[in-house]
This record gives sequence, C-alpha cells and structure tokens, in this order.
Amino acid sequence: MLEQVNGHAFAAGDELRFKRGSVCRGILWPKGSGSDSDPVRMTAYGTGERPEDCCGRRKRPAMKLFNQEFWDIDSLDFWANKFGVFISGDKGVLHHIHLANLLYTMLVARK
Repeated sequence: MLEQVNGHAFAAGDELRFKRGSVCRGILWPKGSGSDSDPVRMTAYGTGERPEDCCGRRKRPAMKLFNQEFWDIDSLDFWANKFGVFISGDKGVLHHIHLANLLYTMLVARK
C-alpha cells in the first residue's frame, strides 16, 4: 500500500485517508504539495484505533516530507527507531505543515 502512496504526487485539495485499525510497514513519503487555500490532508477514517505506520529500519523516519508545503496531517500513529515524522527541505522556508493528534512511539533497538 505504501508503494502506491509514495509514488503519487498529491496536489491542492487532495485527501489521503488511512483506514482506522490498519498497519503499514515502511517509510511513508508521499510526494507533492497543496496550496495556501487548499492544503493536502492526510487523516484517518472509520472507527477504531488510529492507523499505524511502523518503520523498523535504523535511523529512518516513519514519515517524511521533503521540500513539500501545505499539508494538514492528523490522527495517525508512528513507530520508528529514530524519528516519527521528519520534515526538511533545501529550497528555503516551508509553509503550512500542520500536525495534530499524532502519536510517536520509539522502538527500542535490540542488541
């Protein structure tokens, strides 16, 4: 499922919804940006527990946005070894990244 999401360029007004109770494995890295008047929204739908994204790789985020703007993200759980959500860029100031009602759980590295 993440391959489809990560390979898609989202645009202004798009909505990415994950079913409550679902579990995804790997890095969630959707592409594209919204606009000031119409951000991209990522959220949960249905009833039950929030959707989970688990990335067990060392030093990898569960979710990443890079040079992306105008995203509203809410109601998701992230499991990772180092970062829950990693937001960065190299093209100046990024605008309108709103995060709400997220849970990050750090996975403990095993020896």
